Amino acid sequence: MAKELSKTLKNIDCFILFGYDRVNAEQAHQFRVKLRENKVSVKILRNKLSRIAIEQTYNKNLKNLLKGPVGIVYGGESPVDLAKIMTEWAKKNKTTPIKGGFLSGQVLSVKDIDELSKVPPREVVLSQLAGAFVGSIQQVATIFSAAIQDASNAFGSLAEKLEKQEKPS
Repeated sequence: MAKELSKTLKNIDCFILFGYDRVNAEQAHQFRVKLRENKVSVKILRNKLSRIAIEQTYNKNLKNLLKGPVGIVYGGESPVDLAKIMTEWAKKNKTTPIKGGFLSGQVLSVKDIDELSKVPPREVVLSQLAGAFVGSIQQVATIFSAAIQDASNAFGSLAEKLEKQEKPS
C-alpha cells in the first residue's frame, strides 16, 4: 500500500492535507463532487502507511500533520486553485480542517495555504502585468513626444530668429 501511494505521490508537486474524522456520508459525497468538478483528486490515508509513503517520497517530516484520520488532495488547475478550493471548503465545513500541505519542496502551514488561496487567478496577474507594460510604454511615448515637440519648438524659434536676421530693416 505504501509503495502504491508513493508511486502516486511521486509526480505530485503540491498537495494539501486535511482532517477527516467527523465527516458523515453526505458531507463526504458533497466534498468528492466539489473536488471532481475542479479536477482535484482525493485520497483518505491510513496514518502509518501514509507517513511512510509521504516521508519516502518527499523526504520531509510531516508526522505532525498526519495525526488522526487524514486526507490528501492534489491536482486541479494550479496550486492556487487547490488552496482556494480547500480553504473555501474548510471554512464552510468545520469537519475537514486543513492541517498543512506541500508545494515545490516546502512544507506549508495552514497560514501559508490561506495566503496562497488569496493570490489572484493567473489571468488577472497576466492582465495586471500587461497593463503595467502598456502604462510604461505610454509613458515612454509621452516622454519622446514631449522631447520631439520641444526640439520642434526650438527649431521653429531658431528659424524665425534666422529669418529676422536675414531681413534688412
